[in-house]
Amino acid sequence: MSPSNCVGGLGYDVDMKSELFEKFLELLPTGALVVDLGAGDGKWSEKLVEAGHRTIAVEKKEVKSPNGNIDWQNMAVADWLESLPDDFVADGYWLKNVLQFLDKEFVLKKFLPALHNHIHKNGVIAIETFTKSPDPEFAKNHPSYYRTDELERVFKDWEIIWSEEVEKIGRDMKGRERKFFLTRFLVKK
Repeated sequence: MSPSNCVGGLGYDVDMKSELFEKFLELLPTGALVVDLGAGDGKWSEKLVEAGHRTIAVEKKEVKSPNGNIDWQNMAVADWLESLPDDFVADGYWLKNVLQFLDKEFVLKKFLPALHNHIHKNGVIAIETFTKSPDPEFAKNHPSYYRTDELERVFKDWEIIWSEEVEKIGRDMKGRERKFFLTRFLVKK
């Protein structure tokens, strides 16, 4: 399986025709500053640049933008957030397949609330993560799962544009077809 067929190049089938992504793009202002948190190999970051947005990609691995239009931050997502100056604000945050790798208490009590302080008025946050584990083997690598009601509580004062839990069939890192349970969430401040 080639990295181009995987989510963020890190192991899961990627659907580069995401309805969530298209809706996210519709809500962003022209030339928005967007942060792709947990950017993987940058496929989504490249799509943001193609749509005319200034893009920061945060991923703890060395990746180079083929066209040089992405500001790559080679660090863990949590470290990046901790390093932000108080006055940093973005127009949008794209979080696809990243939250399940972070400690749940950290995400719900610190990470997501911190994004509230680092986003413009009318800013947009899109999240796709796992709702639950399809099997114990899969759960070993994913310490956190999120239901829509948990995310709705964190963003209770925001406009909820999209909030759903879905099943999807895709390929895992070993190329096996499996069922994924996804939470898709889109909010506007």
